[in-house]
Amino acid sequence: MRHKRNSAASVDIATAIMRSKHAWGSEQEFIDSTGGWAAGARDVIVDSGGSIYEVQFAAPAMDPRYENRRAEMWFGMAKWVQNGGALPPVAELVGELTTPTYTFRKGKFVLEEKDQIKARLGRSPNYADALATTFALPEMPARDVAAFSQGGHYNTDWNPYP
Repeated sequence: MRHKRNSAASVDIATAIMRSKHAWGSEQEFIDSTGGWAAGARDVIVDSGGSIYEVQFAAPAMDPRYENRRAEMWFGMAKWVQNGGALPPVAELVGELTTPTYTFRKGKFVLEEKDQIKARLGRSPNYADALATTFALPEMPARDVAAFSQGGHYNTDWNPYP
């Protein structure tokens, strides 16, 4: 959703995020801040004392096997679905998840450009991008973090990217 800083759309989006956090008890919220379009909603949330994890789709991937964060998140999402992840009953999501293609460039996983996906799909894959954004950080529920902080063992030799 494109909007200007501090516009009504920004307030509406921020309010929906904060309301959902309260209703679902989520531990972390993510927002696509690529191109600065989410800046207004981010500002409202931060000004209200909240926090939000901003995701830049074009940023370098954390895992060097991927061209960028977008490819990394989409691949993480695909693995989650393969392993039995339950998708919400959103009809548009099926087309958005099955339209993109991928390739490898210089040994890195590359997801098809969004403009190409839009051209074939006839619209932006907003639902799929929103779902992919939830894969921006490795998952570690707060209860596990608490267990570690109370005498648990940290494996400092572990490398997730062998």
